[in-house]
Amino acid sequence: MFFRCTVLVLMSASLQGLAECWDRHQRLAETLWQGLENMGLKLLIADKSVRLPTVTAVKVPTGVQWKQVVDYCMEEYKLEIAGGLGPTAGKIWRIGLMGYNATEHNIQLVLKALREGIDKSKL
Repeated sequence: MFFRCTVLVLMSASLQGLAECWDRHQRLAETLWQGLENMGLKLLIADKSVRLPTVTAVKVPTGVQWKQVVDYCMEEYKLEIAGGLGPTAGKIWRIGLMGYNATEHNIQLVLKALREGIDKSKL
């Protein structure tokens, strides 16, 4: 299965062109970052020049139960948003934006799910 997925990813990147693939991920990451900031959320990495376009770390707002938001996104939208690890456990969400999932539609879906999940989980 891993080999098949790797071949499909490489085929997609070669058809699209590697430069366009990188540009698309960067463009969509910036759309995600702007959408999160428009919701009043803070990103863990404030400096855009050192952020990765494939994973975005979002600070969990005070008064929001991070796990309830993650569970809501999975149960209602089948979206997997990860929590922090180590010292960031319970303090951030990690949102992946890679390959097939890197679409405008999916970004809007993530923003909608997060907004709803946050509203439902406030203490």
